[in-house]
Amino acid sequence: KNMEQQNAVYNALSKVVNSKLNFVSMIDLQIKGESEPCFLCLGKHQFFLLTVEDFSEKDSVYYAHIDNVLLDKKRNVLVQITVTDDRNPETQKFTVFAEDRDKLV
Repeated sequence: KNMEQQNAVYNALSKVVNSKLNFVSMIDLQIKGESEPCFLCLGKHQFFLLTVEDFSEKDSVYYAHIDNVLLDKKRNVLVQITVTDDRNPETQKFTVFAEDRDKLV
């Protein structure tokens, strides 16, 4: 039953972002010292950040390659992901607090 619920969530959020999703997690997004809960959704070549209130798209990050994943050994919910995109050669990094970090990485 739990897998059915998970698939229903994945399918519903896939329709919101118009992309097949491989992973969804509730995270705390850190912006300028403020913490905001949101959904981190992983598509084939894009991370989506959706608001918890109405599932609207807060931001998205395109990527072609995941270059590095940095895990904080002291806090098992903290992860920094470094990605690059062939269209934009600059590296992008983002840091999230995810309760299910092990599933994300």
